Amino acid sequence: MINFVSDIYPEGTLYGITVRSPISKGRIVSIKIPKLPKGYFVVSADSIPGSRTINTHPKTCIARPWLAEGNVNYKGEAVLLMAGPDRNTLSYLSMKVSIKYKKEKAILNTVNAETVEEYLCRTAIRRRGNIDSAFKNAYQIVEEEYSTGAQRQFHEEPQAAVSVWNGTRLLIISNTQDPFGVQLAVSEMLRLPKKKIRVLVPPVERAESELLKYAGDEREAEVNSNVETICFNPGFNGRLMDSVVVAGHSALLSFVTGKPVRMVYSAEEDFMYAAKRYPVIARYKTALDEGGIPKAIKAEIVMDAGAYTDGAEEIFERILTMAAGSYGFPNAEITGKLVKTDRIPFGVSVGSGTPQAFLGIELHSARLAEISQLDPYIWKKKFLIENKGILPSGARLPDYKGAEFVLDSVVEKSDFRRKYAAYETLKKRRTALSDTAGPLRGIGLGLCFQGMNNDKDNDPRKYSLRMKLARDENIIVYSTFQNLELMRAVVLSAAGNKLGLKNVNVSAAGIDTDTVPDTGPAKPLIESVLIPRLVNECISAVQKKRFNSPLPIEVKKVHRIPAVLKKQIDTKTATTFSSVSWAAVVTEVELDPLSFEVLIRGVWVAVDGFMGGGTDISAGENSRCIKATERGVRQDIVIGLNLAAGRGIKFESGGIIEKNIIQNRGYMGILPYIDISFVKNEMHSEKNTGFVRTGVHGLSVAAVAPAYVSAVSQATGFYPNHLPVTPLTIQEYLESS
Repeated sequence: MINFVSDIYPEGTLYGITVRSPISKGRIVSIKIPKLPKGYFVVSADSIPGSRTINTHPKTCIARPWLAEGNVNYKGEAVLLMAGPDRNTLSYLSMKVSIKYKKEKAILNTVNAETVEEYLCRTAIRRRGNIDSAFKNAYQIVEEEYSTGAQRQFHEEPQAAVSVWNGTRLLIISNTQDPFGVQLAVSEMLRLPKKKIRVLVPPVERAESELLKYAGDEREAEVNSNVETICFNPGFNGRLMDSVVVAGHSALLSFVTGKPVRMVYSAEEDFMYAAKRYPVIARYKTALDEGGIPKAIKAEIVMDAGAYTDGAEEIFERILTMAAGSYGFPNAEITGKLVKTDRIPFGVSVGSGTPQAFLGIELHSARLAEISQLDPYIWKKKFLIENKGILPSGARLPDYKGAEFVLDSVVEKSDFRRKYAAYETLKKRRTALSDTAGPLRGIGLGLCFQGMNNDKDNDPRKYSLRMKLARDENIIVYSTFQNLELMRAVVLSAAGNKLGLKNVNVSAAGIDTDTVPDTGPAKPLIESVLIPRLVNECISAVQKKRFNSPLPIEVKKVHRIPAVLKKQIDTKTATTFSSVSWAAVVTEVELDPLSFEVLIRGVWVAVDGFMGGGTDISAGENSRCIKATERGVRQDIVIGLNLAAGRGIKFESGGIIEKNIIQNRGYMGILPYIDISFVKNEMHSEKNTGFVRTGVHGLSVAAVAPAYVSAVSQATGFYPNHLPVTPLTIQEYLESS
């Protein structure tokens, strides 16, 4: 079993490396290549026989080129590729390459990009009610700005791919979340039919034998060829566009050289040039009446895509939709700007924009609650969305009552109201932090929702799953889904209930574009929505055929948008969520008044994405789904703490500071006490009872960060407006004030 691409060393394979731009913006004047030893190669954009841009997102504003041609648009952009049998010699030769540039003025931060027309990729505005009148008659206007910086995504190994072109077919082994995206992009680049390109995702059992076969080597690998390719992939690792780039580069080198090519980023290269979380600035202005009741809100969202948008439009739309949070402001104006800068292209991370959307509005709502002299729980309950779930942005939430259920649950479990009142009293009594003999304490509350919104650019009708009930009555699942723990738990539950198979062995066929259906890119939100639905539908189809057809029985199901929703989408009458989950998080902290080191005393989470206790599912089978989902929520909490309190990415002259890799290890605090509750939402459909029915994975990330920051704010008395919040940022603020 081969678990990582970087473990693959086929005999005769060439190493591939990237020659990158040392400047942020400019024109390529000349390229001089040193004399190359026999067996070494250089590839430029002129070597590409097909499309020279990556077209995984056909409607993107600014598509990324495979290799820079004429101009470079960020420090570290790929200009040339080199391949050869010895990595040290390759490194030496790459330093001998001479590329002359004519530098141009670069825009290196989000604020500056807002004011330059050619850096403005997209704008949007959404209004509800009479916004001008509400602000004109306001008793008080509260104005705040919040921001989230770029942040590293952590994964098991750097971006890597091994490719073999044998003159007939191309094999790519890549640690990607989007194997069919790799296949499509490489097909267009090399002008090869998709059926001539095969993509495998580790871990795979037959990787070595497949490589030998494609390379024309007659040796036999030690593997039983009669055994199904079974794998349990470790999951979601920030491997979307970057994995496409690396796989495409290795494929291009193999196609040109006619030899197997192995391309693995170093840890430093992965840190400096792989995509980071999209930076977002959120500006809020709220009109209050004399009683502190919000009458109107203006939200301005500015999102930085980096040098190329690479599908940033989808995340931009999600953030705009959720920009006013879960609250029913009667008058609203939400404006948005998607900008580019001359920095590395940023990318999708866990939460798909939800954390950036909710940080600002949740911190702003905490400030409004304080001005109104209400505790955050009472304020949230009082101003929660009503009006049939219509958000200020115009989107409709089908399960909007879930907010009340998760709020009530998490507040009760954490004893939030008593602790908040006590810590608030202590804060008001002290005149300085030095007045406190012991640690400073605070508690914060965050609320968010997450839904799979149906739109033409992200049509979930393409998601399909194939299932086989084998002769031995074991079940094999074929898909590109990578949350296989959840997959196995749901299959076991459904098989036990509908097929009466209590001890069935569940396996997932290895992710191989030759054998599995195109299930789309592996994204946490989409998988936590669709795995339960498609698995349940497949098991039901097997149940119908089981007593009329001999084994093995094979079925396939495709998720389609309901006709009513599709009509709304096609006519653009609404931005519609097909399903929504809610999460509420309480975080309690204490700080050392001298070092400002933060100890997290506890994190309490309530989510409504799970419906347990239905008549269709036994308690034992139900528990498998609960445990699988609970582990995902715990992972999300750690990711959320990293977003809130981890080390941020530092840029210098347009590039990431290389030495920052030593410090950037994410949240390094002691893992706190964590309490997770799954709350039943009475608005959910009974047909989904017993399964994780909506987008739980990635949801808690969005609520943990504002809860943590609010707790730190109560403990210290200052209002952080930028993530991450670290002991150093707390100290700098207190010193400046």
